Amino acid sequence: MVSNAVRKCLRLLESMFDLGYHLEISERDLKNLIAIQMGADNRTVNKYMKMLTETLEFLKVCRRNREGKPIYRIEVEHVERFIDRFAKEEAKRLRQLTLLEVKSREEEVLEKV
Repeated sequence: MVSNAVRKCLRLLESMFDLGYHLEISERDLKNLIAIQMGADNRTVNKYMKMLTETLEFLKVCRRNREGKPIYRIEVEHVERFIDRFAKEEAKRLRQLTLLEVKSREEEVLEKV
């Protein structure tokens, strides 16, 4: 089962792609995106930065800008392998849960009639 924090990291990556960050993202842009989507508290930003770069290794430093701040490369192959290995199981469980919910709601409707 995938934790809620990991799901949020995957959603954050989807947002990066939607916003046009297909290969690289600057540290400033990444921190801004985390602050907007996850929360602006420094502890929250640092938590998700660490998860994305160290724990899950979805992002790796590929170079530095003029000020010496890192620019991260999105490790697309690594993310895809992670999704294939862990998130597919999660998606299967979610589908099963929704089917159970539909069935229980049908039973509720039948009981009321």
